[in-house]
Amino acid sequence: MTSKISLNYIALLFIIPFSGFYITKLSLSPVYVFTLFGIFLSIIQIFKSCKIRLSKVTFLAFVLLIYFSLFQQFFSTPNISAYINFNFSIVVFIFSYLVLNQNHTNKIIKVSEKLIFFSLPLLIFEAYYRLSNPVFLVDFAEKGREDLFFYYFKINSIMYQDSNFVGLFILSLFFFLLYIKQFTFKKYYLSFAMLTILLLTTISRASILTLFLFVILYFNRKIIYKYRIFIFIFLIILAFTLFPILLEYRTIDDSFSTKFGIFDKTIEYISNASVINLLFGVGFGNAVEVLNVGAHNFFVTYIVESGFIGLVLIVILWTYILLKTKFKAGIVMLPFLFNGMSLASGAIPYLYAIFAVILILEKRRNEMIVKMARKLVL
Repeated sequence: MTSKISLNYIALLFIIPFSGFYITKLSLSPVYVFTLFGIFLSIIQIFKSCKIRLSKVTFLAFVLLIYFSLFQQFFSTPNISAYINFNFSIVVFIFSYLVLNQNHTNKIIKVSEKLIFFSLPLLIFEAYYRLSNPVFLVDFAEKGREDLFFYYFKINSIMYQDSNFVGLFILSLFFFLLYIKQFTFKKYYLSFAMLTILLLTTISRASILTLFLFVILYFNRKIIYKYRIFIFIFLIILAFTLFPILLEYRTIDDSFSTKFGIFDKTIEYISNASVINLLFGVGFGNAVEVLNVGAHNFFVTYIVESGFIGLVLIVILWTYILLKTKFKAGIVMLPFLFNGMSLASGAIPYLYAIFAVILILEKRRNEMIVKMARKLVL
């Protein structure tokens, strides 16, 4: 019994804490080495115990994996790197859930903290390297756009394509730590401070805005719930008021203009695409070929690259996770999706590992509540 727990825990130590260790400067990113080794250990454990229980959530993830891995090959020619990352993220989710389910709650908390603590040194080095090695690809001064000089410090990341993806990773870690704080009642002041500073160094405006917006929403959630109807009406009025201003702003800010342009190109694509492409997509990593620009937006990425079937399947899975955790997964999911309106990535095994942790911890919490209720009745 001890060895079984030990092997499961070792597998967990390789999968969860290293699920965000993307280092693109290396020929083989550590995320694949560590997590695949952890998955290998978990497979050994499954064969040793001859036990495997597929829950509804792992079944939904498995259906999504089959669709992504097979139908992408049948109906399109995906970019191999994007194809691997989309499928790899789902694989990490499935095995994370299976392994987590075999470990004690205290051990799950420990590996969850290690995801934060192991990532911090990597993120510190990433920020140092990127900020001290700017890339001057465009002379904004000559174009009269000195206000865009900060782009020099966003490109040369050791982890991802640029610092926007680093910001998405840090954002997920921040709100996951907020969830762990709720569960354990620990403070984590230093970790929160470091993650906030590191996020600011990414100069990712979407991630920074998302952080401060959802922190405000989090600490005022009770008031927001109490006055939710009035707030909803206010937001609708605000949206109609701000829309003309946003249309004007898109002519000033190139990045903002690109985001609006993607919606225009997506509508045009949907109007002209074949039934096969609409249903099954054009293949992961190929949105730029049909839109003449990167998809960026989370939903646009899935609509264009995996088709409406892919979008429906991913929405079903994420909605089930949200409902199964009684919306507790929303503490990470909603900021990610809000940020995902500006930036999307298929290389998110860390996010799926986080979802698996929250699913298991909420399952344990509910089981504890039921046991306590039964004791009170008896």
